[in-house]
Amino acid sequence: MSNIIRNALQTPDGTIIESRSVHDYVTHVDANGREYMVDGGLDYIRRSANGDEIDLTVTLDDPHEVVREALTWGTYGPNGDQPLTYVKLSDMETDHIRACLKNTPGMYPQFRTAMENELKHRSGTLLDMFSELGESIAEARKEYEGKLELWWQGLSQQEREDAFYAVIKRMYGAEVKDRGSYRYALYDVFDFDESMYGRGMDCGYMDLHNIIYDGIDQGKMKRVDRIEVIDHRQTGAGRELVKYLNKGDQIEFDLQDDDRTLKIFIEGNKENDNDFAWPACDVAGP
Repeated sequence: MSNIIRNALQTPDGTIIESRSVHDYVTHVDANGREYMVDGGLDYIRRSANGDEIDLTVTLDDPHEVVREALTWGTYGPNGDQPLTYVKLSDMETDHIRACLKNTPGMYPQFRTAMENELKHRSGTLLDMFSELGESIAEARKEYEGKLELWWQGLSQQEREDAFYAVIKRMYGAEVKDRGSYRYALYDVFDFDESMYGRGMDCGYMDLHNIIYDGIDQGKMKRVDRIEVIDHRQTGAGRELVKYLNKGDQIEFDLQDDDRTLKIFIEGNKENDNDFAWPACDVAGP
C-alpha cells in the first residue's frame, strides 16, 4: 500500500506542480527554459531530474503536523453544487472529516489513516486545551481566595462577627428549618443569581449542604425503636427481619469493607444490660 500524501515539487521560479492521481501527468516550463514534470499521483512518484527541483513529497512517515498541512481534499461544497476546491486537512471541519470517512469507501487508504489521525490529534488538542483551562481556573481561584483572605483579615472584629452571624443564620434557616435544596439556599435565602451556583461548589457549600441534609436524617434515627429488613425483589421473602428495641436502646450504623457493607449496631443502656440473665441450664459445668 502506498503511503504517499502529496506528490509535488517546486521549480526554480517558485512554481509548484502536483500530481493528484495515477494518470495526472503535470508539466511546467520554468523561467530558466527547462521543463519540469511530476507523475504517479498517490500511487508512485515519477518526476523530472534537472537537479534544481525542490522535493515537496509528503508521506505518512512524516510528522502528522506536516501531513495535516499537505493533504488536500477536493470538495464541491456541502450540497455538491459549487466549483471544485481543495481544502487542507487542517482546515476541514471535524464533521466534514467524519462524513468523508463514512461516505467515501474508495478513499485512498493513506488518506483514511491521515484523517483518522487528525481526529485523534484534535481530540488530544482539545484535552490539552481543557487541561490548560483547568489550570487557569485553578490559578484564578487561588488568586481570588487570596484576595478574600486579605479582605477578611482587614475587617474589624465586629464586622467579622456580623458577617458570620448573617451567613450562619441564613444557612440555618435554609438547611435546618426549611430543609431546602442547594438551589433554594442560594437563590431564595441568600438571594444570589445563577452565577453563584458554581462558586458555591468551589467554596465547599454544596458538600456542606449535603452533609447537613444527610446528618439531620441520621440524627432522627436515634429515636428509632424498631428495625425492619424487607426484601422487595421478586425472589425475596418480604419482611425478613423485625427487631424491637428496649427503652433507652439506640442504634448506630457504620459503612465497612470500602463502603460496601452496612452494619447496624444496637447499643443498650447499662440498666438493660444488667437486667439480662442467662437461661437456666440443667447440666452443671466442669
